[in-house]
Amino acid sequence: MRELASSSSSATSSSALAAAAALRGWWDDVNESPQWQDAAFFSLAAAYALVSAVALIQLIRIQRRVPELGWTTQKIFHLMNFLVNGGNAFNFLYFSIRLEMVYKLVLLDLPGLLFFSTYTLLVLFWAEIYHQVCIWIYLGINDNAAVELASKIFIVAVSFIALLGFSVYGGRLFFLLRRFPIESKGRQKKLYEVGTVTAICVTCFLIRCVVVALSAFDPDVSLEVLDHPILDLFYYTVTEILPSALVLFVLRKLPPKRGSSSPVSLLSVPFGTARMLLPGQGSAMDAAALLCSSRRRLLAVSVVLVSLLPGVLPQAAPNLCATKANGRYACPDCSTSNLAHGAAFEANLLRLRDTLRDMAAANSSFLNATFGAEEDTVYGLATCLADAEMSDCAACLEGAAAELPGTRCAGRRDMILWYPRCLVRYGNASFFGVADTSPDRRFDVPNPNNFSDPVALDKARTRLEARMVAAAAGSPLRFAFDDESVNANTTLHGLAQCTEDLSLQECTRCLANHMVWLGVCCADMDGVRLNGPSCYVRYEFMAFAPGTTPSMAPFLEPPSASAPSPSATPSSRKKTRTYVLAGALVCVLVGAACCGILWYKKKRSSAGSSRKRMESLLRQHQQYPRRYSYAQVKRMTGSFGHKLGQGGNGAVYKGSLLDGGGRAVAVKMLKEAKVDGEEFINEVASISRTSHVNVVTLLGFCLEGSGSKCKRGLIYEYMPNGSLERYTAGDGGNLSWEQMLDIAVGIARGLEYLHRGCNAHIVHFDIKPHNILLDAAFRPKISDFGLAKLCPQKESTISVSIAGARGTVGYIAPEVFSRQVGAVTSKSDVYSYGMMVLEMVGARRSIVNGGGDTADSGTGASSSYFPQCLYQDLDGFCASAACGPEEETDAAEVVRKMVIAGLWCIRMSPADRPSMSRVVEMLENTTTAELQLPPESS
Repeated sequence: MRELASSSSSATSSSALAAAAALRGWWDDVNESPQWQDAAFFSLAAAYALVSAVALIQLIRIQRRVPELGWTTQKIFHLMNFLVNGGNAFNFLYFSIRLEMVYKLVLLDLPGLLFFSTYTLLVLFWAEIYHQVCIWIYLGINDNAAVELASKIFIVAVSFIALLGFSVYGGRLFFLLRRFPIESKGRQKKLYEVGTVTAICVTCFLIRCVVVALSAFDPDVSLEVLDHPILDLFYYTVTEILPSALVLFVLRKLPPKRGSSSPVSLLSVPFGTARMLLPGQGSAMDAAALLCSSRRRLLAVSVVLVSLLPGVLPQAAPNLCATKANGRYACPDCSTSNLAHGAAFEANLLRLRDTLRDMAAANSSFLNATFGAEEDTVYGLATCLADAEMSDCAACLEGAAAELPGTRCAGRRDMILWYPRCLVRYGNASFFGVADTSPDRRFDVPNPNNFSDPVALDKARTRLEARMVAAAAGSPLRFAFDDESVNANTTLHGLAQCTEDLSLQECTRCLANHMVWLGVCCADMDGVRLNGPSCYVRYEFMAFAPGTTPSMAPFLEPPSASAPSPSATPSSRKKTRTYVLAGALVCVLVGAACCGILWYKKKRSSAGSSRKRMESLLRQHQQYPRRYSYAQVKRMTGSFGHKLGQGGNGAVYKGSLLDGGGRAVAVKMLKEAKVDGEEFINEVASISRTSHVNVVTLLGFCLEGSGSKCKRGLIYEYMPNGSLERYTAGDGGNLSWEQMLDIAVGIARGLEYLHRGCNAHIVHFDIKPHNILLDAAFRPKISDFGLAKLCPQKESTISVSIAGARGTVGYIAPEVFSRQVGAVTSKSDVYSYGMMVLEMVGARRSIVNGGGDTADSGTGASSSYFPQCLYQDLDGFCASAACGPEEETDAAEVVRKMVIAGLWCIRMSPADRPSMSRVVEMLENTTTAELQLPPESS
């Protein structure tokens, strides 16, 4: 059983490793595939375009529905959603064009920064704009890896702060609202949406923080769109497209038409007048909105919580009170019942009217009475506001009595009349003793100015409210006056009142609900009054004692659409915001212009210096090959119509010389991978110094133009049999073991010449089958010197940056990555050569045996990993490799030579590897009996 369990565990582990390897291979293939890159770009472009189109449709629908509202907050958000997402759709649609780093950053970041310019008073947003402009300028001057790392670390910090901000403010709002009873199912639904959206925003910022942090220290998860398309597809979808779509979903409900009695959402008021503030936190929601502005922006998630609040908190209905000639103001709120009252119900209303008159004559301040029975019962309530003179309240009650019955809400069984000094209410069902916290309430802002110190005002108001709620609920008359010092020169005066029929608990609940609403709509205003069906709250800086009249006429009739609103008069703070907004836009535009100018100057200077460097190099080499113009190269290749392949440094095309002989050539056009032309300089400097049968011959070159329009080309002798990679991969036919040995010897002779035979000491740094070309006689020639390094013969150690490690993974010597292994010398090419030779043997053996290794091949090598399998059963490996159908003579001996030479070449320490001269001797002159396997590495 133990053996069975062990076998099962081993099988599971092997399957997991195989799956991980397959996933890794798929990931590498995807990231290197132009098709996957294009698919990712087009998918992102389509998603951004869809969100942009929906935003535009919503904007048009709102404009057609309520054109008289002008630019509301909701319209502004839809417009910015349309512009920014549309801009990114365009960016990703054309992002397959390889651009400079500064171009990429500006295209991806500038739309988001412009969008968040609406939050110009926020410090962290300004820090982000300043940071982005600096990064663009630095990268425009010098594409520095340290600057890029600092940029990513800054993004991680901003994302983490945003994560905390949404968690604190969104969570605080959610749990604060849960403390107060919400009767409406629709508002309960909105309440849970607040928590859901907060969780989504926190998740988006968490993903953003983690991914950017990983990309800062792990190149395998870099967010460079041309390197990891699938990762970018996931990143932009989760952190930008989904939040943008969420904003559109939350704002999907159109505002009511003008004249509708439905409450007006604060997102439908003119832009800049909606003040959605958290209780006791001043500009908390502005801070939450700010936290989204950053380099990889989260489009519009800052408005998600803001847009949800009008549905969660009590709505502010428009002031519909009609002004009467006698100075009284009636605000009716009728029921939705369509039951017409009969004679009995009307008679009961007349009894309520007479009772109101008696109440006014007796200077009484509260009434609740019941008239009639069964379905014709009338429940009536009247109360004087505690800040009104008794004579004014009596006049108010007389006016209310005159409007009963039938003047207001004819044919209805429920009504509430709000007046500046009293409240009258009747209904067909009892409402006595129960606090009505429905959204039906009237508020007035006698002084709409914003207090200069909102934080101090908020703290004072919070203390004042706590005392007033407790005092009013505990008072027999259910009202309380109090005051609280804001600063040395300012005192805040307040009043809290409930109808006298409420219990202590119901009064507390009603006033607490009012306080929540005041904290949302008017947190930093100089004064406000809020009147509901069951309670009344007022606070102002002006002193008002019991029995004083209101200082200003409340409940003014709203102006017509053409008349300017008094609240639209810009205060000092609004002026400041306007100036800062203009300044923000100017700063962004100036920063972008400076970035463009610096980039252009740097580009011109770098292009000029690169061109001068290359021209100077050509002058130093008096015997450089022939120079061709770009037009000649284009004619030579037939307008680049016959492409032979694509290398790491450029594409290769077939052509013919224009000297009349028509000699076939291979033309390599270098791409702009390095702005200083390093690949071109390396190729010309290296190959022009060489003349060897196993090194490719450079017949000419092209150097024309400068900067991004610089054309660099290299013209080689044509190799009809292509690269060695075709044969190691099994695509170009089957080479014999003798041909394989000749190729290995030829490559070794070529490397020996580069290391010791030519004028300069040349280390190739990229020996692999792809860079070995075969002529018509299958003679190998070393090519692609783009990564080569030159140094004088007397110098044996080469200076190579670890960060700029050269070569192809799988062939790079370990000392190139770690200096602890040893110094970088020509032995680095020896390591690459050994790996290539072993690959040649392994590929040839697989072709001979018709596939990969199998467990029943008889060699047992498949049960071990490379190169341990060669040490365990070298004879079996050589015998299985040489048992092909052609029955080559001494094939096993050839295989043994190549394997042993390859194993010596891939020794970990450079000092243990043989020179290329010794490798040639091992392959040509040494018998297999004299060859010994190197010691097996521990």
